[in-house]
Amino acid sequence: MKPHTTAAILKHFSSIPDPRINRKKLHKLDDLFFITRCAVICGANDWVAIEMFGKSKEACFTNVFGQKHRIPSHDKIVNVFAVIDIEAVQRMLQPLGSRLSRPQSRINNR
Repeated sequence: MKPHTTAAILKHFSSIPDPRINRKKLHKLDDLFFITRCAVICGANDWVAIEMFGKSKEACFTNVFGQKHRIPSHDKIVNVFAVIDIEAVQRMLQPLGSRLSRPQSRINNR
């Protein structure tokens, strides 16, 4: 993934408020969103699969985020998603979904 594309995706997620207590945050919320989104795009369909995907790509995510901590367990990921404002997530994802659902122009139509 191109660095500027990754930065744009991370910035997109940064608008969602993080309700966690500061002293307990080991991972940034937008990092967790990014890992989860990548995992789901690649076929993860539950929290354990998201954790396994994250751990299998840990070197890549460490490079992208400069993380100091390892990929969180599925229990930690679930706990974070349980406390976020789901309406804020829906508002953030809605424009992205509408852009993805638009018909694409034809390429190399022969």
